[in-house]
Amino acid sequence: MSVSEEDIDYSDIPPIELREGVRVVPVGNKFREMAKRNLAAFNRLLRESEERRISAK
Repeated sequence: MSVSEEDIDYSDIPPIELREGVRVVPVGNKFREMAKRNLAAFNRLLRESEERRISAK
């Protein structure tokens, strides 16, 4: 038995703003901060690798 989208009753679900403990964070901001941290870590690893390569000569 399949249920169509029109047959689902969502009226008993409160809006997100009214749910307790829900913190809405725009997804773009979350991933932007994560990308900044990852890029910083990657750049640090590249610098350290380059410094080791130069000092090994």
